[in-house]
Amino acid sequence: GCNRTKPENAPIPNGPNVVLILTDDQGWGDLRIHGNKRLSTPNIDQMATSGVQFDRFYVSPLCAPTRASLLTGRYCLRTGTSWVSKGLENMNPREVTLGEIFQSQGYRTGCFGKWHNGAHYPQHPNQQGFDEFIGFCAGHWNNYFSTTLEHNGEPFPTDGYITDVLADEAIDFIEKNKDIPFFCYIPFNAPHGPFQVPDIYFDKYKMLGFNDKDAAVYGMCENIDDN
Repeated sequence: GCNRTKPENAPIPNGPNVVLILTDDQGWGDLRIHGNKRLSTPNIDQMATSGVQFDRFYVSPLCAPTRASLLTGRYCLRTGTSWVSKGLENMNPREVTLGEIFQSQGYRTGCFGKWHNGAHYPQHPNQQGFDEFIGFCAGHWNNYFSTTLEHNGEPFPTDGYITDVLADEAIDFIEKNKDIPFFCYIPFNAPHGPFQVPDIYFDKYKMLGFNDKDAAVYGMCENIDDN
């Protein structure tokens, strides 16, 4: 009775594929297109110049409330999400998410990254509209290299840098579902701390004169752009 997936004999829908990418704690100035000439983000810049940009907006300065609003289209307090810990990060399970909407229309749905809207049933991403979930449900992750994430409730050992891993898993999901409509939600945890990034990115910005923290953050932003 809790399974919200489409029946086996349901017709395959004819609709557009949707990829939604979210970064964590990336500031307005952490993109070259917004005037930061010392940062390299050519792929995101190209997406912006070839698409639509929204530059007048209201935001929540916190992780979990922002995610709840993005997933539901509702003011964060209406979703029951008002903080990042102590249970206040949990989204009311009665809320209707984008995942549930697409899933109800026969879409294959996947979430790859940081969830942060509840770690247990019925707030877990697999109960909130996502057939596939690879990532973590907490608001913070201590290790970004070859860490153990979660795959649909089970431990998922990884090899490599976390943003690269999440991007590869999202691409694999897209490739497997390219012949049917899919919704792919990619909430990267970078450039949220801890400030860990492969040396090739860190060294580039360190050589430009940035301190260790800023070199790591800018390296994380460029790594996101590469992915």
